[in-house]
Amino acid sequence: MTPAAWSSITQEQLDRSISEGKQEMTLGSLCEERLPYLRPDLPLEMALHYVYRSELIPVVSRADLRKLEGVISRDAVLSKYMTDEAAEADLP
Repeated sequence: MTPAAWSSITQEQLDRSISEGKQEMTLGSLCEERLPYLRPDLPLEMALHYVYRSELIPVVSRADLRKLEGVISRDAVLSKYMTDEAAEADLP
């Protein structure tokens, strides 16, 4: 199975689907929103463009979109930039 894009579904969405009697549906049909994705060779700064849309961003192989190389979280990106800003503020 080759994904056309990366998607996500929350526990809340799964629970709602079950309560609506949709437990026979496939996960793919329940995933409505496509996630942005990044490549491992991009600078971390690129993640700033996407973290407002998604809590988690897949990092996929440049050679093969189906190969997940990692996941970066909104918290990790924002904390990195907050740490850098705090360090710069401490400079004399």
